[in-house]
Amino acid sequence: MAEVHKTPGIYTFLGLATLPRLRSPSNNLRHLPREIIQRIARFAHREHYFACFPLLGGAFAEAVDLTARVETEPVISLRMAHPLRSGVTYVEVTTTSAWYGTRLLMEGVGQKFGLELGDDVSEEGSVNRALIWESVEVVHRVVSFGDECWTWCDEVVVFGALVDMVRGCVTFRLNGIDGPCVRFPGDEWRRPPGVWLTIQDFPNIHDDDSYPDVVVSCATRPVPPSLLVAANQPKYASEYYAAGAFEDAGPV
Repeated sequence: MAEVHKTPGIYTFLGLATLPRLRSPSNNLRHLPREIIQRIARFAHREHYFACFPLLGGAFAEAVDLTARVETEPVISLRMAHPLRSGVTYVEVTTTSAWYGTRLLMEGVGQKFGLELGDDVSEEGSVNRALIWESVEVVHRVVSFGDECWTWCDEVVVFGALVDMVRGCVTFRLNGIDGPCVRFPGDEWRRPPGVWLTIQDFPNIHDDDSYPDVVVSCATRPVPPSLLVAANQPKYASEYYAAGAFEDAGPV
């Protein structure tokens, strides 16, 4: 369970500014009634984005245990409780177990768009790679993530998303590796209510005790400095593909 944190500092400041002992000649706020000060505070205050998952009854959670559910419902979607509407926010979503198809999607951009875990079979064997969905029909392989950027079912996977609602783009991160800054397709992201982060599809462990539990957590974190550098020049997925930074992922 999680409590939605608040930062009521501006209420405190404006409230104290109206106390009689602080009504000095240099304090212009002394001329305003307290009711007006409180109204100003309500308009000025804006909570920082709080990454969490919704629960029944209006509660929130920063971590959800899906172990029992994925035995019967492997394709589960967990959507953040709140959309991203403005500013620049870095969110991390962690799953204790992932397989081919586990993905972090951006809902509200008009198309299927996000980062998915995938594989590629070659003469040397199977390698674990990461894919960018540009639409339902177009999927790219991200060259900069390399061939072994995650481990099938055996290790924790951490998705990172630096979502920029000013420029309309997201800079992806996977297990500490900085990825590309990709513009949202189209302009639907500008419309209310905003962009939702959703994580989908987890290992179906059945009754096999050798599989690890599936616990998904999320958090709003400070932006890694290196990711800010990666976010300097956003491009459309098609531009990355043309430049060789993305490769054709083939049929998915």
